[in-house]
Amino acid sequence: MSHYKPVALCTLHHKGPLIAPALAGLGYEVVEFNGFDTDTLGTFSGEVPRLRSQQDCALQKAHIASQATGYRFGLGSEGSHHLDDSGLFILHSEILCWYDNETQQKIFAFAQTPSPLARFCTGSAIPLAEICEFDPAQKWLLPDLQPIKKGVSAAEIMAYARSHQLTDIRVMPDLRAMHCPSRQQAIKKCAEDLVTRLSQPCPQCQLPDFVTKEYLSGLPCMQCTVPTSRIRAKLKRCDMCHHEQEQSVDAAHADPFYCSWCNP
Repeated sequence: MSHYKPVALCTLHHKGPLIAPALAGLGYEVVEFNGFDTDTLGTFSGEVPRLRSQQDCALQKAHIASQATGYRFGLGSEGSHHLDDSGLFILHSEILCWYDNETQQKIFAFAQTPSPLARFCTGSAIPLAEICEFDPAQKWLLPDLQPIKKGVSAAEIMAYARSHQLTDIRVMPDLRAMHCPSRQQAIKKCAEDLVTRLSQPCPQCQLPDFVTKEYLSGLPCMQCTVPTSRIRAKLKRCDMCHHEQEQSVDAAHADPFYCSWCNP
């Protein structure tokens, strides 16, 4: 019998192997629960719009996994693929929600990684050569077919193009976890963030996730001592008992470059 504590992961897209190695180090065994159609909460291909926030969807999956299996711990994962704040780069953004059915605690972990799929998200036809040069493990969608054909390999696209005498074709990346290697890296990184949160108990109530939740500005200027916009401290907070702890940054002063008085 396994000595690991089971954690139910609600997924249809084989995320378990991406998350399990990180949690195994804390004594948890990730068990995939596929009894809920997660596509009803939204699909990357757009057939089903996601009406709830990314966090709410992850929480719902975690809650369902725990309730359906009877396990104390449930886990839900939700991803998005979007432009960064500058509008220049596309990111994979991942959220994991850890739900403890005994304490009702919800822990959210986060990760963002750059996506190499930007040139395939324009909606324009892509030369076949570009598709074949990409990571062969990446699968694709053919959005012009009805219904949309998903999980298509580059070899299958080539065969389809030959049969229809095409030199380019409109494709979209299949962003489901089992078909998108670059997104898999974001999910692994998110699992590492979850482990960090689970490993830091609150000194007051002993529940996990006593990590930095806020950054406090106001580091004084080296020249005139006026508070600047630079970070002076990190604020750790427990969302369960609300205990807080300030941790000063290593720097005692900010460069006058960041001072609104010295450098208006």
